[in-house]
Amino acid sequence: WYQRRAHVTAVDLSTKSLKVAEAHFEADSSVGNRLHFQLASSNDLLLEERYQSYFGAIIISEVLEHIPNKVHVIKDCHNLLKKKGLLFITTLNKNLMSNLLAIYLAESLHIVEPGTHDIDLFIAPEDLTNILLDHSFGVLHSRGLCYNPLSDVWKWSHCDAINYALLAEKLQ
Repeated sequence: WYQRRAHVTAVDLSTKSLKVAEAHFEADSSVGNRLHFQLASSNDLLLEERYQSYFGAIIISEVLEHIPNKVHVIKDCHNLLKKKGLLFITTLNKNLMSNLLAIYLAESLHIVEPGTHDIDLFIAPEDLTNILLDHSFGVLHSRGLCYNPLSDVWKWSHCDAINYALLAEKLQ
């Protein structure tokens, strides 16, 4: 994003996460004043009139599986995006395999803290697609993601049984 000279608003509800992100970019002089961090929710942004239909793209990465009301977040994203704006989501599928690997194994191996994930908050790609379609988004692409904890590397995959990414476009 910064090679393209984009302006970015990084939003999180965690002060700790924002501080980590700020520290990551602090030494990068090429970012300049094009990146700012904000402790807020999507709803908080909508309370500021300047953010309504403001963003060309929104990324929700590894967040949706922690949010009970996914419809509310998708509605907020629709209101925050410009027409034809892009919504990129990465999240965890809701099935037995993701329960075993993303919760049980990941917690057992201390890849994530115990209690980080709750299978009831995961969402299957077809369910997320339906929510998006119901809220004036067109789904452009959906693909699996595979994480290798030994190399700490993510790769695209044809299997979306555990993690997946979805790209959608605001239609109206």
